[in-house]
Amino acid sequence: SSAAVATGSKGFHVVAPIAPSVDGQAIAATTQKLATMLAAKHADALTTAFRVAERGHRVFVDWLRNRPGSTVVVPYSLRARPNAACAVPLEWDEVDAFAPDAFTIADVDALLARPDPLVDLAGGPGDPASFVAAVDAAFAASGLTLEHFDRFRS
Repeated sequence: SSAAVATGSKGFHVVAPIAPSVDGQAIAATTQKLATMLAAKHADALTTAFRVAERGHRVFVDWLRNRPGSTVVVPYSLRARPNAACAVPLEWDEVDAFAPDAFTIADVDALLARPDPLVDLAGGPGDPASFVAAVDAAFAASGLTLEHFDRFRS
């Protein structure tokens, strides 16, 4: 299972707990493959282009959050910006209803009083081995190739 988190900035994160049965490099490669397939299938709406200038109006599928050493925003943390936007876990049906920076420090009491979608994830992590195998098979069949990523040159 998974949950969405409005980041308090420009996007949403998808949170899905996984058992540590697959190493971080394999998860990173798998999520890059998945992002590449999504962007190829929906090229008019999605992209894996790291540089903002290359994205146009498309949404960046940020597979980079899944690399070892990467960071993500902590749910309920405040962003250091005007109005102190807050990162907020959302139900999936709320994603279309709210912008990623819709909630601020003024909403914290109401946010903490509502059910937290992340609590439902506490039932235990999933085993990612079947997910990795399925994505690997789909990617091999797609004919797509992975672009080498170098954040300083990409």
